[in-house]
Amino acid sequence: MDLAAFLAPGVHPVYRVGNPSEDGPWGHLLCRPDGRVSWVAREPAPTGDRLVLTLKVPGYRLDVDGALAEAMGPGPDPGAWVVLTGEVRGCRLFQDRHYLLRLAGLVRILDP
Repeated sequence: MDLAAFLAPGVHPVYRVGNPSEDGPWGHLLCRPDGRVSWVAREPAPTGDRLVLTLKVPGYRLDVDGALAEAMGPGPDPGAWVVLTGEVRGCRLFQDRHYLLRLAGLVRILDP
């Protein structure tokens, strides 16, 4: 999935599926204006682990077939929640307390 096609540049919170989000997001997705993205996590992830993550795509909604479509009209909080999975290919310390992850095979999981 080309996340840069759907997300505006900025910082987007990411939640790990199966972990409670009481402490806030598990990490963040940094989208740059040039289309590059970086995954930043609060904790390290071992190489080879498969992560299942959710993130909200502001300004979009989910169609019946699961496709993302631009939200039209004044909705209360337009945004589609998507579930992604990817394998950790690398993890390194980033800015003292965070970890920069490199994910491979990133795909979107559609609801059955």
